[in-house]
Amino acid sequence: MTGSIDAMKALAPFVGVWNTEGKIKASDGADEQRLVATDIYEWLPGKGFLLHRVDARLGGHITRSIEIIGWDEDAGELFSTSYDDQGATLRVRCALDDHAWKIDGNGIRFRGAFDQDWNTLVGTWEMEGDCSWSPWMDISLARAD
Repeated sequence: MTGSIDAMKALAPFVGVWNTEGKIKASDGADEQRLVATDIYEWLPGKGFLLHRVDARLGGHITRSIEIIGWDEDAGELFSTSYDDQGATLRVRCALDDHAWKIDGNGIRFRGAFDQDWNTLVGTWEMEGDCSWSPWMDISLARAD
């Protein structure tokens, strides 16, 4: 139980409102696209889970989703499950090591880091294909509150 309490407490720097910007890499004939989003992180009652709301514009497409981040006692690790407005669900493993934030899922991963003051998170999403990882999008979250 101590692992879960410590792991969840470590996520406190996420709490708040973030302005997100990024670029979705050009691929398969599609041009590079801009990403603009508002990300809101808040504790659920009891602080056992962190709720993440996303309102994003990916190129010309608007998407909204929620994500719930928590501790998987059996696996001994952080996880998140997200649900979007298209009916998709994604479960991934997460880890915060000092200022480095890592997300690993089936064919998708994120590597990024917070600045020293926890006011900016910069990183890259990658997708797996043909036995290698390729950059998918670069993002930067800046604390708005």
